[in-house]
Amino acid sequence: MSKLEGYLLKKNGSAFRNDWRKRYFVCDGDRLAWYDDSDPRFEGAAGKPKGVVFVGADATFKPVPSKRIPHRFLLTARKAHGSKATKALDLAADSIDDLARWERALTGAGAPLSADAPEHVASVRSLR
Repeated sequence: MSKLEGYLLKKNGSAFRNDWRKRYFVCDGDRLAWYDDSDPRFEGAAGKPKGVVFVGADATFKPVPSKRIPHRFLLTARKAHGSKATKALDLAADSIDDLARWERALTGAGAPLSADAPEHVASVRSLR
């Protein structure tokens, strides 16, 4: 199980809006939560996540090359354990190295994804 914390840009709203917000993400095991603030360990506003998804064998991680939003990726994960309902997150890392770290953490969380699949490894490497 991988654990990773840090800031990502998250796209909010519909496909017609270009509203990107900086959020603090915590991937711990198969749980990915995001917060307004950078320290979710404290009680109060920072203590309650704005959202949570669960990364398992059926989750997908897809880098999306973009000149306007570099290091962008799409993550599709389950809304709850045992649920078939999914949530798609449009996210962007600060750097290519951060993108690779998030891919390793998210594809290594929960049940093994296709982290060893050549297309995933090649997809991030091709963005360098």
